[in-house]
Amino acid sequence: MSTESAKGQKTSVKSEVDLETVLNGRAVSRGVGIGKVLYLHGQNRQFYRFTIGSDSIDLEISRFREAKDLASNQLKDLSNSERFSVGENQANIFETHLLFLKDKSLLSKIENTIREERVNAEWAVKVVTDTYVARYKLLSDKHLREKYIDLQDIGERLLLALSGGREAVSKFDKNAVIVAKEINPSTLVELSQHQPKAIITETGGWTSHSFILAREMNIPAVTGLKGILRLVSSGEDVIVDGFSGQVLLKPSDESFQKFRASEDEFLGTVRDDLESVAGDVSTLDGVEVTIRANLDYSGGFENATRFGGSGIGLYRSEYLFNRNRGYPSEAQQVEEYRK
Repeated sequence: MSTESAKGQKTSVKSEVDLETVLNGRAVSRGVGIGKVLYLHGQNRQFYRFTIGSDSIDLEISRFREAKDLASNQLKDLSNSERFSVGENQANIFETHLLFLKDKSLLSKIENTIREERVNAEWAVKVVTDTYVARYKLLSDKHLREKYIDLQDIGERLLLALSGGREAVSKFDKNAVIVAKEINPSTLVELSQHQPKAIITETGGWTSHSFILAREMNIPAVTGLKGILRLVSSGEDVIVDGFSGQVLLKPSDESFQKFRASEDEFLGTVRDDLESVAGDVSTLDGVEVTIRANLDYSGGFENATRFGGSGIGLYRSEYLFNRNRGYPSEAQQVEEYRK
């Protein structure tokens, strides 16, 4: 049985308590992906929740402590740097942020969350700072209440600092479908090593760097689904149709069967053992065409050559700066351009 929601989104009944919901968005990377939701948190530094082993708890706490020290040093550098004219108000802001990073209660709660819930440091920082932010927002004193903004800023700084320390021992199943408000290009490249099945976002467009990357990586993607984060939870089944722009939440057995065939067909067109285009590329009436790749990262060129690419038309090197969290060395840049 099918029904029509108030927003025009069709739903079909799977059972009394488990409804298949079909959402219509914008297809921005072709293909079909079936998997389980992986909810991506954060804006500047994007991350996901994962469980760590008992033998990794001390390592994860060490990561957090290193990130805390790095964040503190960054604030001290900002406060003392000759590049900035630091007035009294700015100095007070830096001092407030440093005090948060010295708060034993805050720091111990984050470490206890890592230890007791066996979660990654990024997730512990988010959970604890969100709790503190909610408390500050309830305070009657206006000046104290507005401190929640400083705490949010500290949370983001800690997340960025965590990305600058040792890499977390993080991985997820290859059938993950990434769901986020939006996804950063550098985050997508980092997560691509785990071969996600698809991407769903609330915002983004065909020409965004993230979705150009998704097309290069053959990762199906759909965007424009406002409120999707309120409708899904990590681990739920989802189907993404990057041809039509449809996303199926809690899909029925019939939908699984239908889209599994479509997914197999899509994967058959992008598998690694396909032969590369040989010889010159030309139109049916004999006009020779030169195809050059438009890339964000060097790994995409191999795929481009399989479809007739013979050079680089545009290489957006800002990815190098995102990946290295600052200026890459000359040697790093030379190595990447050589690739």
